[in-house]
Amino acid sequence: MTEQVLVHRRRALNAAEQAIQAWRHGAAAAAVVTGDRGMGRSSLLAAVGAALAGEPGQVLQARAAEAERELPLAVLAQLIPSDDPRWEPALLALEQLSAAGASALGRRRCWESVVGALREVLRAGPVAMVLDDAECADAESLAVLAQLRRRLTDLPLLLVLAVRSAPTSDAAGRARLAELLDSAPATMIELEPLCLGCTTAAAEAALGAPIDPELALVCHLVSDGNPLVANAFLRRLTTGSGAAPGADEVRRIAAQTLESTRMTWLRSDRPAAAELLSAMAVLGPQADPVTTSMMVGQGELAAAQARQQLADAGFVDLGLPVAIRSELLRGAVLAGIPLAERQRLHLAAAELLSKFGAPATDVAEHLMVIEPTGLDWAVTALQQAARTAAGGGDYDAASRYLRRAIAESAELPDSDPVGRLTEEIGAVELHHDLPSSMRHAERIAQAVADPAERATALLPLVSTVLAIDSIPATAPFTALAAELVGTGAALPQQWCRFGAVAVLTGADAGPRWRRVAAHGGPGPAAAAVLAAWSAALAGAGTARRTAKRLATAALGELPPGVDQLPALLTLLWTDESQRALTGADAVVLAAQSQGAPVEEATARLVRAELLRRRGELTDSLADAQAARDLAVAAHAGGIAQGATAVLVLALLESGQAALAREALARVDPLARPHPLVAGYLRFAAGQEALGRGAAQRAAQYFLQAGHALSAAGIHNPACLPWQSAAAAAQLAAQDRAGATRSAQAAMSAARRWGGAGAMAPALAAAAMVGLGNRSELLQRAADAAAAAELRLDLRPAVAAAAATATADGDVAEAKAVTALGAVLTGGSVPDAAPGQQGRAAGSAQLTASETRVTDLVIKGMSNQEVADALCLSRRTVDTHLNRVYRKLKITSRSALAAALGRKG
Repeated sequence: MTEQVLVHRRRALNAAEQAIQAWRHGAAAAAVVTGDRGMGRSSLLAAVGAALAGEPGQVLQARAAEAERELPLAVLAQLIPSDDPRWEPALLALEQLSAAGASALGRRRCWESVVGALREVLRAGPVAMVLDDAECADAESLAVLAQLRRRLTDLPLLLVLAVRSAPTSDAAGRARLAELLDSAPATMIELEPLCLGCTTAAAEAALGAPIDPELALVCHLVSDGNPLVANAFLRRLTTGSGAAPGADEVRRIAAQTLESTRMTWLRSDRPAAAELLSAMAVLGPQADPVTTSMMVGQGELAAAQARQQLADAGFVDLGLPVAIRSELLRGAVLAGIPLAERQRLHLAAAELLSKFGAPATDVAEHLMVIEPTGLDWAVTALQQAARTAAGGGDYDAASRYLRRAIAESAELPDSDPVGRLTEEIGAVELHHDLPSSMRHAERIAQAVADPAERATALLPLVSTVLAIDSIPATAPFTALAAELVGTGAALPQQWCRFGAVAVLTGADAGPRWRRVAAHGGPGPAAAAVLAAWSAALAGAGTARRTAKRLATAALGELPPGVDQLPALLTLLWTDESQRALTGADAVVLAAQSQGAPVEEATARLVRAELLRRRGELTDSLADAQAARDLAVAAHAGGIAQGATAVLVLALLESGQAALAREALARVDPLARPHPLVAGYLRFAAGQEALGRGAAQRAAQYFLQAGHALSAAGIHNPACLPWQSAAAAAQLAAQDRAGATRSAQAAMSAARRWGGAGAMAPALAAAAMVGLGNRSELLQRAADAAAAAELRLDLRPAVAAAAATATADGDVAEAKAVTALGAVLTGGSVPDAAPGQQGRAAGSAQLTASETRVTDLVIKGMSNQEVADALCLSRRTVDTHLNRVYRKLKITSRSALAAALGRKG
């Protein structure tokens, strides 16, 4: 025998060949080929028929059909040739048997006649009977074949049957088939599913080309090694445009193939198993036997039998848990379930899971894919799922569940259009979709008249980030803050959160909330007002010590979170940048642990500015970029503007002007953030314009930034040194008078505030326009920046100061500025004149602060001991020493004494 196009059937063909070999030697033989639909029974019989074609004797072939099951002797009528005289006695006997009445005696005589007639034919020569789909044969034909096998064992009769593994629904037919198979020994040939390698070989034979391994695996998963299913999948796959199908198209074709083959067969042969499989597909990976059987109303024994049938059919694995074999298979099963039935199953699954106490999110996912039910328990389940998701930081899922809960509640007779669900979804979307959250807040504000009730409803929606992101969005909260504080009644402390927003936005009710917080005792809500108050005072630029004290008090009460951010900014503006940075780190980590994108974006924005001010530009860039991405995803336009401003400044300071211009071009012009954020954006635009030589335009941007800040009561140059920047731009635009006015204003504001961080850029601006000894002013600017632990790029100031000194005719000062600038900015220092070396020359280059530090270092103190002795931070001491090393052209503390002409 030849294998022809059969794949993975060598063993089956060899078994059939053994039966044929016995028949060739004159013995009776039988072979029974079993297998499910599509496994290739007919193909194997065709190969057997081809092998018998050249043999002596007669080969009779027939295929039983379901429609002929009730026709007596229909199969034998197909097998026995009507035009062969040798078979006339057998045909006559069959006619007599067909016409015989029900009497046992009459039927026995007919049986004898049929067997005798066939015996005579077999004595004349060997006969092979090949019958396909024997399970569909009529009972009479099966009975005759059983008699032949039982009584003609000494004659060359070969009987080859193909039988489907799935049992027939005809009880009599099953009994006759069993009798036939048990009547005499036979070679049993079970067609097994193709392995992956053989599926791949079959696919390549069908396509005429090599197949991608992943596609071959999909073909194998869909077909479960069934050749017919594999061929159907490949036919669909190759029908179309000829382009390679994408993943979605492959899944669609897989679903179509499965539905038209294996699922159709399963529903026909094993309807209970098909029903259970649909339930398993709907329940998903968490499906358990009890829930699935209850969904379809099957008892324990019936469900166990159905699961075994599904395992036999290659749909499930009977492990722990019982599961559909692959997600691809599950998806294909789901795709084949009619929509109405799928919705019914999802609802049944949700109801059962809810009763069994399954996780609320599992229940909710089933409710999410069906139409609203209008059931009370569904609303409750969705609310619980939303709380679970929000607790885990998955605010997007929580929002989806609550939106569906609102749709469900709308179907209830006592639906409340603005109720608890609106409050919950507003609170959830506060963390990941600010505009949507604020729309819910507006609905609540319009629907709830009583201030106390409104405060209770709006409390979960109020946040510090609102004041930073969008001033208009705070209107419902600031209006409520005014109403609450205007009543004169004692207020619950948690309502101070409305006061914090009022203070940050500069609302009229802000000062009264400061008094409420000051007298309300300790607590996070009151501390949020103190934090906002500290920032407001610092922004005004007049009460540095009070602002710092309030910030410290607030940070002592507040847990890490966005409510701390105003106080952390106050620390930055009061020269505590390292402390502020440590606090910002904690706020970022807290936001990340909560999975709150809006809070993380705001925290990263503040930290990015802290890092930029300190000169840690790489980390600043990373934070600013992340803050902008998070804010854009959460539709927080104001926070995105602030992040863009810091990103642009950090890019410019790191020499990436082209990227800075690109970032500015992507700013959302419609956002209306806090004035400080708006000022930052104009300030960044001014620095970008100044960097490309558009000095007049830059000056306009800086002045616009100042107007935005001043209108909001922010006059502190520590917040944003716009006056100093304006002086530089005006000077570059040849407006010396305007630059002088701006520098004077910067110095006045910086003196009023008194902080080193504010003084540093103001002193640099004063040096540029010549408001005193330029070298001394530049040195003081450098010292102030070091004291505040902030980065200050003095190169533009040095160049401008030298230029104005030259323009004023003071060539000596211009040279002195240039020389000092080389030292301060890390450039080359001119060689000292002969006779001016030693202690006097070295000491003349050091500032008073640097001299104090070096004196103690030379005495043998460590940097930390110096810091403790001078009440400085360790980082400030490090900065002073690094500058001393550059000035003296040394690299270690061991060379310090010699460079200064002292004894160590």
